Amino acid sequence: MISEMNQHRTPVQQALRRAPGQGADRVCTSPYVGDEPSLAYYYKEIERHPLLTPDEEKALAEQIALGDLPNAGARARRAGEYAREKLITSNLRFVIHIAKNFKNQGLPLADLINEGNMGLMTAARKFKPEKGYKFITYAVWWIRQNILKALEVQTRSIRIPGNVVNDLNKLRKVEADLTQHLDRHPDADELAQETDLPLKKITHILESAYNTVSLDTPMYDEVANSAPLAATLQETLSDPQTLSPEDAYIQNTMHNDIHNALSALPDRDRQILHLYYGFSDPAECAEVSGSKPATYQQIGNKLGVSRERVRQLKEEALNRLRHPTHSKRLATYCS
Repeated sequence: MISEMNQHRTPVQQALRRAPGQGADRVCTSPYVGDEPSLAYYYKEIERHPLLTPDEEKALAEQIALGDLPNAGARARRAGEYAREKLITSNLRFVIHIAKNFKNQGLPLADLINEGNMGLMTAARKFKPEKGYKFITYAVWWIRQNILKALEVQTRSIRIPGNVVNDLNKLRKVEADLTQHLDRHPDADELAQETDLPLKKITHILESAYNTVSLDTPMYDEVANSAPLAATLQETLSDPQTLSPEDAYIQNTMHNDIHNALSALPDRDRQILHLYYGFSDPAECAEVSGSKPATYQQIGNKLGVSRERVRQLKEEALNRLRHPTHSKRLATYCS
């Protein structure tokens, strides 16, 4: 069982598994030296496998094809597996070069290399030497696709399509070049001009790069040595449905001024305005509190007068409210 598991383990997994007990702490003279000892050991391991010549690649690919035939014998299948493993291990160093282009995007370099190696193995299984191109030229696409797919699935709460991730990576490179050239951060118009892409697409790509943040994230005090506060992000956000203290004060003052102006009207005129506009005034007219605006006919039926008389009384009440005694104060809320 253990031997079968080792066969399905990728080369980077095998190297990282052996590293702690097999010289991972030794000094590595590889040009790919990394910060992690396990990666340094892996770099040194893959350098033991020399690069292949085009003729060797072709011979290995033919041997793999013979081993994959349905009527292939056990010896041919073993030879095909050996050829496939040699084709993969001889090209592992190219995966590192490709994986480094996707650093600092949410996955450690070791994971990026591992995903790239999975794509390399897929390329070794599908490679057709009769097409006339080198193996690594064909494998680059599979390596990049596996890495991009891993970045889509493992680094974002909301999945982004692979083509958008690819466009975002290209846009980030152009953005870095323009920042260095202009000594400032470029805007969307400059990015669109440099990439020959529509401004709408540039905006869409940049908006897709926003990271999600949990509302339970603890807040930190930047002044007090980054000490955590007794609050989360959710507790520091304002409620859009709650009025600010200033707006609440203005609203209360307006209600009081309207109440005082209506209090100066006769009871019937005041009740007509309450019914017509749907005012809520429990102190003055409890039966219409929280009601909807009523029509002239409904008000007339309630008060026992005609709809025309209701209209006349409403206009008289409004004219009284237009008197400078009341209108001067109420007009401030209209602006």
